[in-house]
This record gives sequence, C-alpha cells and structure tokens, in this order.
Amino acid sequence: MLDAYPRHGEELALVHRSYALTGSVWEYFGYLISGIPCVVAEESQTSDAEALLDLVAKHGVSRMAASPQLLDVLATQTINHGMPCETLRVVITGGESLLPRIAERVMSAFPNCTLVNVYGATECL
Repeated sequence: MLDAYPRHGEELALVHRSYALTGSVWEYFGYLISGIPCVVAEESQTSDAEALLDLVAKHGVSRMAASPQLLDVLATQTINHGMPCETLRVVITGGESLLPRIAERVMSAFPNCTLVNVYGATECL
C-alpha cells in the first residue's frame, strides 16, 4: 500500500481503531514502519465524528483509514460545516461496500485526497 501511495514530505496519520482489530495492525505499524508518525485517538474520540475531524484539523492529518459508513458521516459533517478538509491526502476504506454516492461525498469533503477502496475485487460495486 505504501509503495502505491508513498510518503510525501511531512505526513501524519490518524489511528482511531482498536488495536484488537486485525485491520488495525497495518494502521498502527504500517505507518510507523514507513516513518509516518501517528496521532492516536483516545477511546472516547473513536465513535465521535466531530472529535475525529477536530484531530484531523488540529494536527493536519494527511492519512487515515475508516469504514465507508464512518467516512460518510465525516464527509457529511465536513460539508455541513462548509469547510472542506484539505490536509487529507490518502483515505483508505474497506470493511463494507463503498457506495458511489459515499465516494462522491468523500471526494467533495476532502478534495485533495486519493480514496482507496480495499474492500475486495469481488465485493466492490
């Protein structure tokens, strides 16, 4: 993944999932192994979209991973506030189908990002 979307200058990743989830192993260690520092959300922030968006804005987060459902909520809140988030460069999603309307909303809210769907070739719409 990092070969396809390599680090560019100063980057910072947001880690917000429990370390007990299999997918979070890449989230925690993939970034760190490649030299990308991480902002780790507190447990109380992980289910609070506003708190996650605040972390992204406060720290200038450039990479994150989230389910399509969470990305939809984050994008909707960003659009409703009328302030697109321009720091995110790479957003990775998976775990469920990424509907086209969600992908469009994410790209509108985060105009500088590349949206990477890793759900799987047979499951993607």
